[in-house]
Amino acid sequence: MELKKYLEERENLRASNRLLKFFVVVIGIAVILNSIITYFLMKEQKVVIVPPVYSDKLFVSGDDASDEYLYSMGSFISFLMLTYSPATARIQFNHFLKFCSPEAFSNFKPMLYSLADKIETAQVSSAFFPQKVSVNRAEKTIEVVGLLSQWTQNQQFITNEVKRYRIKYRIQNGFFMVENFEEVKV
Repeated sequence: MELKKYLEERENLRASNRLLKFFVVVIGIAVILNSIITYFLMKEQKVVIVPPVYSDKLFVSGDDASDEYLYSMGSFISFLMLTYSPATARIQFNHFLKFCSPEAFSNFKPMLYSLADKIETAQVSSAFFPQKVSVNRAEKTIEVVGLLSQWTQNQQFITNEVKRYRIKYRIQNGFFMVENFEEVKV
């Protein structure tokens, strides 16, 4: 009788172990599925930005952004590069460098610092007034057309004409990065 009772208890423990193993496997699968779903949802997450001056919603999502955001960044980047005075040129260019991709940073930094030296020496000021901003999502470019005015300290105009600039960009992990900034000949 003792042997029968022992065998029944042993069989019950085995059944209990099988049941526990089954639940451990089910919980493990649930954790893995939850992790996978969370990973993909994180990539689809959007940050909605509504600054006080905009009535439209601006958003950045993974490697994409709304048109309004790209228009704003195009105007802002052109402002940083083309609106300066001898006192603010280095500050403007340093802010611009924060938006450069790592590859573009090494190209822009020496060029902009050299340009800042020339601006300070020649006492040149510049103002850019954007008139049209267009986005080409396929090529990941923003074109900004506007009036560029440059003058010296004694108010002699160097230039006062409409110019077109192309900004090549990429958005990586929700961060806008400039790949290239160049004047486009009309």
